[in-house]
Amino acid sequence: MGDHGIYVWSVYAIGLIFLGAIGTYPHMALRRLKRRRREDKEQR
Repeated sequence: MGDHGIYVWSVYAIGLIFLGAIGTYPHMALRRLKRRRREDKEQR
């Protein structure tokens, strides 16, 4: 890698963070939606 090592590893790190965010966001949104629906049912 030579002089490009810092660039390459930082891009890997940013990519992994991005992929992790893409993977967790839908899971968190689904949990939030289920919680809201459960709260709405309890209020009725």
